[in-house]
Amino acid sequence: MGRRLGVFIGGVVVGAVVASASLVALFVRRARQIAAKERSPAAETFSKVIAGEEVARQDVTLAFLQRTLEQVPSAAVCELPVSTMEVICGYNPCDSTLPCHRAFAPIKQNTHCVFAKRARAMGSAQRFSVNLVLAYVQSQSRDDTPSKTSLTELATGATQQQQTLVSALMSESGDTYKPLRDTLRAFTLFASMHNRMDAFVVDMGIASQTVEEHGKVTNALLRFLSDCDPSSNHCMNSPQLGKREWTFEFAGAQFFVTTFSPAYGKDSSRYPFGVNHTSFVLFQPYSSFLLHGVGRETPMSQTNWVNPTSLRDLTRARFFESGMRYCIPEHPGNFPLTRHIVPRATYSEDEETGWPDWYSSSTPLKHSELL
Repeated sequence: MGRRLGVFIGGVVVGAVVASASLVALFVRRARQIAAKERSPAAETFSKVIAGEEVARQDVTLAFLQRTLEQVPSAAVCELPVSTMEVICGYNPCDSTLPCHRAFAPIKQNTHCVFAKRARAMGSAQRFSVNLVLAYVQSQSRDDTPSKTSLTELATGATQQQQTLVSALMSESGDTYKPLRDTLRAFTLFASMHNRMDAFVVDMGIASQTVEEHGKVTNALLRFLSDCDPSSNHCMNSPQLGKREWTFEFAGAQFFVTTFSPAYGKDSSRYPFGVNHTSFVLFQPYSSFLLHGVGRETPMSQTNWVNPTSLRDLTRARFFESGMRYCIPEHPGNFPLTRHIVPRATYSEDEETGWPDWYSSSTPLKHSELL
């Protein structure tokens, strides 16, 4: 069964990569036609690209997605029955009774994000934790190369080692790493299908008490996912990491990543609303923002605080009115997305200084440090 599931997931991933390539080809063929015939935001973005102007990567991504969603009728969007989900993943990642979803519920219900309450999300398997991630990675480290203790070193420039890391996990039949194996399958499925899912929430199983510790735990999780990326992109190894050009990617899909932790107080947008026994990472595909009409990122100076005219402005106004302020860059295209993932502990309008350098270390916390 495990081998058949691995083959199925492999097929799903290959399909996602092929679909991504097709979208790129479609963009190249259609850009000039769209730019000439339309005056939509997507068409304006295409016109700038054709003219050789500098365009933020997020804007190009949004333009791709906007055109894709316009071309795909709702009836064609994939919906998988629960039984299929359970066969593929080993559990139903949409089950609201999962410990992950139950733990995240106070955040989902109390956050000021205007579409959070009705958002559809998948979640990590029961008993998944970053501790389990690190224990597995260390178990796969070769005795004759003790210096290779980091997640990045296990995969950087070494496809065979990366394949060994993933294939050993998927072929392992014991119960010890089943939560890790099942969660990786579910996340791959989430990233590989047009399922109109808004998010994938990971319960990290660690209640970080400081932003520094929270950053290290987040780093460990994202590097593991990056190293297991079936598209072999390994975004956490990219030289663009920490720069404005970087986006978290997995299986050919791009995600906006946010985190929540007890390390953040009530004046932070990352406050966990009393959930003090764990921390979370939330992966949102950019298509989710389009499906809910949030639109593209806008500068802080363009926010309508008094009479919000967009869902983005309404969300910003609600957070700020509640005292949970967060940094809204004046030039979103120049703002590194790593700053959104693990933000500062306290609010500041300063866009450039004081941000946690959580991603720079390729050596995450050791398993023994988190016990």
